[in-house]
Amino acid sequence: MNKTVIVQAMVLCLISCAIAAEADSAAQEKRARRKARIEAKIAADGGMVTKANSGNYARIVNCQKTISTDFIRGIADQFNTGLNIYIDFSDLEPNDNPFKLAENALAIPHTGIATIIVDDPNLPPLLSAMENGWAILNIRHLRDDLPPKAVYELRLRKEINRAFALAAGAGLSFNKPCVMEPVYKMSDLDAISFPVMSPEAMSKVSQACAKRGIAPVRIETYRTACKEGWAPAPTNDVQKAIWKETHTIPDKPLTIQYDPKKDK
Repeated sequence: MNKTVIVQAMVLCLISCAIAAEADSAAQEKRARRKARIEAKIAADGGMVTKANSGNYARIVNCQKTISTDFIRGIADQFNTGLNIYIDFSDLEPNDNPFKLAENALAIPHTGIATIIVDDPNLPPLLSAMENGWAILNIRHLRDDLPPKAVYELRLRKEINRAFALAAGAGLSFNKPCVMEPVYKMSDLDAISFPVMSPEAMSKVSQACAKRGIAPVRIETYRTACKEGWAPAPTNDVQKAIWKETHTIPDKPLTIQYDPKKDK
């Protein structure tokens, strides 16, 4: 009797697993079909295009040669993805006077806020003037204890995030986990488990950037961009057809005839 119950239970279990696998497979197929429909619709509308920025940028200003610009640009690209704002990258000659350096960075055309990266033995690890829209990160102190490369790069990632958020006016946060937790010594920085801004910090940065004329990045289909009048020149046959369709004056313009009877 016990063996029969066990066998029945095993059969039921196998049936349940098969039903679950079939349902999961069906759900995956449904998601795949939906994705294919969306991709086909986007392709028919000319693909996605990004609106050119007509306002300010959140600018990363590099004034050192110790770490590669590619590494810094990689972090800046993450800001762009997470915050969805216009970010630009510039190189600038170092200056012994940090206030003059900040002034020079903010003088770059279309700069809303400036995150300045230096390698200077005479400056503290991090200087910021949130209301003026700038922060200076001094990477020299991040390697004072000769850390391994992985530790050093993680410190850089955290501190560039912190400097960027301070330049935008996010301030410190005591809500864990967040890269904006207070840092009084290097061990505090190493103890932060979250190397990027939390949603709370991102929200503050987005609001502050908006006040400084840094608009959200606008990404639309080519058809929508044509209708709104900001599409770039077409680059393929689909876009050329959409461009022509949108910009061609109709042969038979719509006419409206007044009917006094319908106006009563």
